[in-house]
Amino acid sequence: MKFILIALLIAGVAYYFYSSSNNKKLAADNVRIGAEFLASNKDKPLVTTTASGLQYEVLTPGTGTVHPTATSKVKVHYEGKLLDGTVF
Repeated sequence: MKFILIALLIAGVAYYFYSSSNNKKLAADNVRIGAEFLASNKDKPLVTTTASGLQYEVLTPGTGTVHPTATSKVKVHYEGKLLDGTVF
């Protein structure tokens, strides 16, 4: 019985380290892909990049003359996408 428990413990530890190394590689790949996307996206004509690195594109500019203040409640319609095109 002890042998089975020890074998399971060793297998669990091995899986943990294997999984950890895969996660680090996946994270590094995601950072690289994201940086490449941001570098190419900033060159699009309607994309604005802020000092913090945020990039956005205004699809339809507003025509109103009344603007919200810092304490105004506003309703925003947005669509976020992952690098693979999945909408969130």
